[in-house]
Amino acid sequence: MVVLSTVLASLLLIPQGNATEQLNQAFIKTPAQFQDAWNIGESDARKSKRPDLLSRMNSLRRDIGSIRTSGLGKHKTVSWVWCLAPEFYSYSEAYQAVAQYKSPQEMAPTRAIALPTSPIHFQDLGFYGFITLMPSFAGGHGRINRYANPNDLSDVRVVLKVGDRILQPIKQPGNMLQTKETALNSFAIPRYTYSTTTSSASGSAYGSGGYAYGSATGTSSTVSSYVEHNEQAYNWYQGQFSVDFKLLDSAGKPLITASDTEIELIVIYGNNERHAKFMLKDLERPLE
Repeated sequence: MVVLSTVLASLLLIPQGNATEQLNQAFIKTPAQFQDAWNIGESDARKSKRPDLLSRMNSLRRDIGSIRTSGLGKHKTVSWVWCLAPEFYSYSEAYQAVAQYKSPQEMAPTRAIALPTSPIHFQDLGFYGFITLMPSFAGGHGRINRYANPNDLSDVRVVLKVGDRILQPIKQPGNMLQTKETALNSFAIPRYTYSTTTSSASGSAYGSGGYAYGSATGTSSTVSSYVEHNEQAYNWYQGQFSVDFKLLDSAGKPLITASDTEIELIVIYGNNERHAKFMLKDLERPLE
């Protein structure tokens, strides 16, 4: 949460560029939009002391990684990326101010930054995400059949696709390995035992020909089952990244224009290429 708040804080420190009518409306923010975000943050904080920023940001969260679990086609999402709309900063600051019972005087410096008094044409677009490398549990009965490779985090690349154009970030994440943990995978294997029982019988019976003697044998099978419990130790790894993309080229021409409707973040790590799509309309009022 601290890392994300720091990333969000940088959004309102972006210099104001010259207004341009061609820049996509998603990046032209009015004072009223920031005020609305501040009000929502205050309201959420008064309802609950539980941090609510991430849940409010879910509309701009996308899956960029999963692991296979037991069973055909099953998987679990482990990696995410958020598009950082600038309103999130105003929301976060208001939420924290109320949650910490700050006085109006204490809130004043933060409000001055979080609530601009004139429209802002943003020059950068930010994304925040994390990649978690886990083993694959698609083996029989939940066994590990592929261990995580930490080298997948040694050269992470992120680009932004806008229409048929590819935009490079101001700085690539590069080597982003930050966390290494050890865990145990527990799984159970059903076992069966089989046994066969042989029985025999003999006797006599009186018939028209006198007594007759005979014998017979038979077999019966039984099956019993039990569960064998096993554990496998494994390492998992995680890294966080934040990237920013310029919205204007060196001549001040918009790189994401009013005619664009969608952007697609492409995250490349190891042999993985993950795509996260965002509709630009969703960035206009992300808290609604």
